[in-house]
Amino acid sequence: ALGNYVGAMWWDQESDAANILEPGTRRDKFTSDTKRASLYDNNGRNSQVQIADWHGHGWNFRKVYKRDRKGNLLDADDNKIPFDDPERFQKGVHLQDIHMERGMHCIDCHTQQDIHGDGRLWGTMINPIEIRCEDCHGSITERASLITSGLNGGTPLEAIGRTPFGDRQFQWNRRSGKLIQRSKIHPDKTWEVPQLVDAVDPQHERYNSKAARAKTMLRDGRSWGETAVNPERLAHGMSKMECYSCHSAWNTNCYGCHLSAEVNRKARSLHFEGSTTRAYVDYNPMVLRSDAFVLGINGTAKGNKFSPMRSASAVIVTARDRKRNVVVHQQPTVSAAGYSGFAITPNPPHTVRTRETKTCTDCHLSTTKNNNAWMAATLGMGTNSVNFIGEYAYVALDTKGIQAVKVTEGLEPQPVIGSNFHRLLNPESYRQFVQNNRRYKTVHSAGSKRARSIATRGEWIFIADGPGGFAVYDRSQVANKSAAQRLIATQNSPLGQRTRVSMRDATGVALPTTVPMNLDRPQLAQNLELPIAELFRYAYITDRYEGLVVVDVNTLHDGDPQNNYLERAVTYNPDHKLDGVIKIKIAGNYAYMISTSSGLHIVDISKPRQPRWVANVGPPYIIAGRSVAIQLHYAFVVDSEGFKVIDISEPRQPVPVTIAAVPLTDARDVYPLRTYVYVAAGRDGMAIIDIEKPENPQLVEMFDANGQMNDVTSITTGTVNASTFAFVADGHNGLRIVRLIEPPEVEGHLGFSPQPKPKLIGSYKTRGPAVAIADGMMRDRATDEDGNQIGVGGRLGSHPLHKEDIDKLLRRNGRIFRIVDTR
Repeated sequence: ALGNYVGAMWWDQESDAANILEPGTRRDKFTSDTKRASLYDNNGRNSQVQIADWHGHGWNFRKVYKRDRKGNLLDADDNKIPFDDPERFQKGVHLQDIHMERGMHCIDCHTQQDIHGDGRLWGTMINPIEIRCEDCHGSITERASLITSGLNGGTPLEAIGRTPFGDRQFQWNRRSGKLIQRSKIHPDKTWEVPQLVDAVDPQHERYNSKAARAKTMLRDGRSWGETAVNPERLAHGMSKMECYSCHSAWNTNCYGCHLSAEVNRKARSLHFEGSTTRAYVDYNPMVLRSDAFVLGINGTAKGNKFSPMRSASAVIVTARDRKRNVVVHQQPTVSAAGYSGFAITPNPPHTVRTRETKTCTDCHLSTTKNNNAWMAATLGMGTNSVNFIGEYAYVALDTKGIQAVKVTEGLEPQPVIGSNFHRLLNPESYRQFVQNNRRYKTVHSAGSKRARSIATRGEWIFIADGPGGFAVYDRSQVANKSAAQRLIATQNSPLGQRTRVSMRDATGVALPTTVPMNLDRPQLAQNLELPIAELFRYAYITDRYEGLVVVDVNTLHDGDPQNNYLERAVTYNPDHKLDGVIKIKIAGNYAYMISTSSGLHIVDISKPRQPRWVANVGPPYIIAGRSVAIQLHYAFVVDSEGFKVIDISEPRQPVPVTIAAVPLTDARDVYPLRTYVYVAAGRDGMAIIDIEKPENPQLVEMFDANGQMNDVTSITTGTVNASTFAFVADGHNGLRIVRLIEPPEVEGHLGFSPQPKPKLIGSYKTRGPAVAIADGMMRDRATDEDGNQIGVGGRLGSHPLHKEDIDKLLRRNGRIFRIVDTR
C-alpha cells in the first residue's frame, strides 16, 4: 500500500534494464543497500521508467505515470506526450495518491488502533482497520460524522484527535461548513476535507456533475440527481461497493512469482539469527503490471462489496534435490479448497485521484463497443496478456508425436532465448545463439499416432491423437537431468495406470482452465467458499465422427498415482450435428466447436455429463470452418474466406456480425490477446488484426518474417517480465518465436494494449510438421465467462466475480446494456 500511495510499484526488471542491470549478471548495478537509492540519480539516463528514491527488501520501485491504453504518456489535460520529449516525465502525471499530494502522512488517516491493533488477533491485517472513506468525507446526504465506522470502529476522531503539537486534528468551520484537518507531521500544514454532500449539490461551489451522476445514479441506469432516495435504489451505493472502486487511478498486479528451491545450497536463515539451512529458496517476480484494473467481491469483514482486486500470489514452484535434479518443475499451487492457488485478493489500492478516476466505461459496456477486451480484464476473465509458457514450449507434430522445446534460460530471471533481455543478461549465451542461426537446441520428444491438438496443465500434457484417441503424457521430469525419458506416456504398466481413451479420430482438446484445480478436496463451511463448478473436472475432446467426448481428468491432480484410469464420461453427437468437428474452445458454461462442414456449434456443458446442443452458425456465413476463439461477448472464427466475428453475448442466440470480416486466403487458427487477434494465416504467415472494436476489425499487418514463415498453423502467446512473444507452429518449418512487445522497441510497452512490432527471434526445426502448440497458464483468469470461480479468494468470504455479480455490471432486466461516459 505504501508503494502505491507514493505512486510507485515494483520494477519489472526489464524496462530500462540496460541502464540498471550490470551486463552479463542478474544483479543490480548498485548491489549494496546503501547504494540502491542512487538508482534514482540514474533516472536522467532512463527513457522508459523512473526509479523511486527508495527501496525495500532488495526490491526497486518504478514510478507509475498516467497513460492511455496504448501506453502513451499523457499530461494533465490528456494530451499525448511524445516518447522522445526530453521532458516527458516532467510533463507527465505521476499517479501518487491525492492524499499524498496534499501532504498527508499515513498517520493523518490511520488511527493508533489501525497501526498498533486493538489487542485482538485478527485473521488478516486489513480487517481491524477502523477508518473508512465516509468517516471523513461523509455521504451524499450527510456531512462526515468523524466517527470511525470500520468493523471495530466507533472512535470519535474529533474528540480525541490531537496533533503532536497540541492542536485539534479536525475542526469544522461552522460558517462555511468546511472541514479542516491539520497535519500530524508538519505544524503549519492544513487542508480542507471535501464533503460528498457538496459535490452533488448543484448550488454549491464544489459541485461536480460527473460525481453527482455517479453517486446518485439509480439502478434503472437513467435517473440521477436526487439524493433523498432509498440507498438501496442507488446503483453505486456505499452498501454495495467501496468508494475506491471508482476513485482509484490504478492498481498493482503480480502475475506470477517463481519460488525456486535448491536443497543442495546452504544459506543463512533470514529470521532466525545464527542458523543456517541447506535449502535456499529464491523468490523472483515474473510479471509486474499496473495497466489493468480488476473488480471482485471483498471479504465478509468488509461487507462483501464490489472492490478492486489484485493478483497477489500466482506462485510457480521449482525444486531441486541435493543432486541438483529438478524434481518439481515450474508448477502452480492448488489451494486447500481445490481452487487454483493463483489467488485474487481484494485490496484498497491507495491510488485515489480526483481526475484520473475510473469512468463509466471502465466497468460497463460502451455504446461504441470499443471496450470488450478491457471489460474481459476488469471482470477477471483474462485476456491472454500475461500467460506463462515457461521453460519449454510444447508442440504437436501430427504423425511425428510431440516435442518440448527449451525456449527460456534456466537462471533467474528467465529470459526468452534470443530476446533483448537475453542479450543483456547473458551476452555470451546470446552470441552463441545468434551464431547458431538463432536455432534452439534443447528438445525432448515422445511418440504418438497423430497429434493434432495439444494442451498442458500441471504436470500433464493432453493430446487429441487422431486414431490414437485422447492421450495424456507425464511431463513432470522434463527438466530432470537424471531422467532418461523426459516425456512419458505412463509411469506405470497398463495395470497401474491408463491415460489413453480410445476414439475414432480425435481432432481437438480443450480444458476449461489452464491451471490445476482439485474438485475432490474438502471445503470447510467456515471458509465461506462455494463448491467448484463441475465442468472443471473434465477434458473436452472433439472427434470427427463421434462429436464431443467428455473425460474426467480430475484424478490427475489429486496426488494419488494409483487412480489414474481415464475413461469417457460422455459421448455426445445428437443427430450427427457435430460430425466433422475439428477445434474446440471452452468459455464459461459453453463449448464452442468448429466443424469443417457445418460451422460453429455451441453446446451447454454446465452439466458436463448432460451436454445440450443449443445453437449453430453455419453456411453461408461460415464456409469450411477451421478454428474459433472467444473473448467475452464475441467468437472469432476463421474459415476458408478469412476472419469473421459472431456476437455471443447470448450464447443460445449467436448473431453473425456480417460486416465484421477480414479476407484471408489461408487462415487456419486464431488467437486473441487484448485488443488484437493473431491469425495463423498459413502460407501468408501471421495476420495481426485490431479488434478494439470487435464489430469493426482492422487488418494491421501481415507478418511472414521476409517469407520465412509460410506454413503457419497455430499461435499462442506468453509474457516474460515486460515482454510478450508469439509462439508459432509453422508447419514444415517447425517452431517459431516472434517478439510482439518488448522494450525499448515498443515504447508503449507499459500500456494495456500497445500496437505490436513483430520480429522473428528464434526457430527450431521440429522432427515433423508443427500443427499445434499448447497454450500457457492464464495468470490473469480468476473467473470464467459465466462466473465459475477459478482462483481462490485471498480473504475470508472474498471471491472473483460470480454470475450474479457480472450481470449487475453488464445486464439490466436480464439484457445487455451499454452506456456512454459522463462528459
